[in-house]
Amino acid sequence: MVVALLVAACGHAAPAPGVPVLGPPSATEPIAAAPATPPPPVGPSAPAPDGWMWIASVSPQWRTPFMISEIVALDARRAIVFVTDGKLAAIDLSSGTVTEHAVDLGDGRATILSRIGGRIIAYGHRGAESAAWAIDPTTLAPTPLPFADPAVGSISEGQMALAVGPDGKRIVTCANDRWPTVRDATTLAAIQVFTGAADCSRVRFVDADHVLIEHFGRGPRLAEVSTGKVTELAAPPAPLVVPGPGGRSVTVERSKVTITGGNGKVVTSYAVRATQPVWLDDGSAVVALGAKRSLVLLPAAAGWASRVVDLPATVQRVAQVPGTTQVVVAFGPHRVAVVDTATGKVTTAAGINLGRVPKIAPLAGTVISSADRLRVWRRTGAPIEGGREVVEAFDVEVDKPVVYASLEGVFATDLADGNTWPIDEETVSVTIDRVGSTVAWDGMDGFVRKVGDGKPTVWFQQRADLTTDDIDLATGRIALNDDDAFYIVRPDKQKVFGFHPYDCQSPLYIWLERGRERAATYDGATVQVYDTAARKGVAGFELTDDSVAAGTFIPGRTALALVADAAIYLWEPSAGKVVAWPLPPSLADADPTSIGVDPTGAEIAVGFDDGAVLWARLDVLWNEARPVGDGAVTLSPGPATRCGKPIVTDSADLVEPPVEGDDEEGLDD
Repeated sequence: MVVALLVAACGHAAPAPGVPVLGPPSATEPIAAAPATPPPPVGPSAPAPDGWMWIASVSPQWRTPFMISEIVALDARRAIVFVTDGKLAAIDLSSGTVTEHAVDLGDGRATILSRIGGRIIAYGHRGAESAAWAIDPTTLAPTPLPFADPAVGSISEGQMALAVGPDGKRIVTCANDRWPTVRDATTLAAIQVFTGAADCSRVRFVDADHVLIEHFGRGPRLAEVSTGKVTELAAPPAPLVVPGPGGRSVTVERSKVTITGGNGKVVTSYAVRATQPVWLDDGSAVVALGAKRSLVLLPAAAGWASRVVDLPATVQRVAQVPGTTQVVVAFGPHRVAVVDTATGKVTTAAGINLGRVPKIAPLAGTVISSADRLRVWRRTGAPIEGGREVVEAFDVEVDKPVVYASLEGVFATDLADGNTWPIDEETVSVTIDRVGSTVAWDGMDGFVRKVGDGKPTVWFQQRADLTTDDIDLATGRIALNDDDAFYIVRPDKQKVFGFHPYDCQSPLYIWLERGRERAATYDGATVQVYDTAARKGVAGFELTDDSVAAGTFIPGRTALALVADAAIYLWEPSAGKVVAWPLPPSLADADPTSIGVDPTGAEIAVGFDDGAVLWARLDVLWNEARPVGDGAVTLSPGPATRCGKPIVTDSADLVEPPVEGDDEEGLDD
């Protein structure tokens, strides 16, 4: 089926029966994306009556209310996604309408959804025992299944895993505190228990008689089904074998993909990067994730080239739609799309973010956000899109292009039309800052500065074991950390202020106030503010029943803006005062991921994990916010800067020793 459609799509005539196929060129060819028919672009919601707030990128189509953990296509009309908090959502594959379903598992909790044979099975636990439920494809109602668990102990909050065997007749299940167990796919009865193979967070069949057991922080193990023997491995076996219809299989080994027919003989092979391969159910082709933002289509016939379908964002999951050439993909944790692999048509929501917003900044009534790409939001009209690079950090100024750092280089984007051009395409960068015509960023050559149209020069070459955190050009500060401490380095003065995190914890997040001698750290629970000139702690902030998701300094004030699940908090460390403003109800199901204030301190913006953005005038927010009640927030004096861990006191000890022959002043063009 797919081969014939590929012929039509690529301009080749379909061969008559019995006529040998003349294969197309051997190089990988793109499939031209056909015009999609998604809903119209979604602008911001209606602003508040006095125009002080608006919300953008909140669309009901193709958007799940909670984070997607699994996705299964039922047929050409409907797919179901398994989301956090034990809920299912059904998606109409023609309109993108999402309908949430509460799943009553009694006292159980499921974390995995999988198609096993002709059934949809949810896998999880009930109390201290593993459990499974059959999900009715029509009503999505669960039915408990017999599930004998040979392990003992209580279920942890860690990872659980399930994989289907090559012949579809067996499955393997495991958890952090459950022995990996091979089961009959129909009865779920245990066939083989790999006792002694504790700590399992990922599991898959290597072939019919071998299971690969993996866990974060320890080496892989290979378990033999027939004997129960478990062997420690130095590295996991490279090939990934995925069975297909009629005894076919596809083997992925690094950048080589081999397709084998039902007779066990190799049909064809491809030199292409491919992950998460799935078969079309007629066995005509394999669909997999390709390089960057693409799907790769691999026909299961000799003489055909692979085809690439470019996508608008990075795909996290893919599921084949039975009886069609389509697949359902998940863009990020909340967005779903349908991709027709024969035509390249991508159907999803338009004009909205396709993933979580890690960085955000308001500017003159607009919002600049990063997710799958840079976007500029306005109160009215569709957003402007910048380059396709995922933004790690950016700097914004009125009437100037935004400059941003990404894992694919450093770039600038015109906020008026989205035109993007490179500043440094040969680096990987996660932080950036700008003052006047000078831009500084981190990269493979250390911290780099560029003045106007001049050549980039190395500013500070940190040791390879240090983590880059932030830059403030105005004060000449760089923030770094090792496993024990944070460091505020002043390369031009060869000075360093090193301090241990609050309560002697491991370093996590630090950000610098632009143009002022303050820094703030976050350890997952508390926010601490430091005076980096006086080298002392100033104050601490901790929510009693919630945790901070993101924070920022407010220019022109001594206050910080912090966002948690339900509210924005405005904190004045010097006065010991906190006020809070609850987030709008329309954002109740989204988790905040970023917060930013414009350079004048007049506007605030919040980004969310489902791509939504919130803009508001900060003066109104101050007036609308209310004092936080007793017991909701714990404020503390300035933290100590030293504990018993190691720390560097000389900036020279943070510098990477030069290699003979290096050009320390400039970088090659």
